[in-house]
Amino acid sequence: MSLESCQRWLWAAIQSSSDDFDPRTAPIHSEGLAAQQRVAIYANGYRLRLLECLQAEFTALAGLLGEPLFTRF
Repeated sequence: MSLESCQRWLWAAIQSSSDDFDPRTAPIHSEGLAAQQRVAIYANGYRLRLLECLQAEFTALAGLLGEPLFTRF
């Protein structure tokens, strides 16, 4: 599998919900963490970084809504 194919697969896996993710489609298999757990590391990090950027960009809205509501938004 090419690097581009792996990157496209990872991006699709990050964007999918955990219910849609099929670890059997993982392009790389290794000992240790399961494919779903490995992808979750990237997915959670990506979402947290996006939230951090949004909070920095929209500080007034974050303050107005409060952290729990802004995070869900």
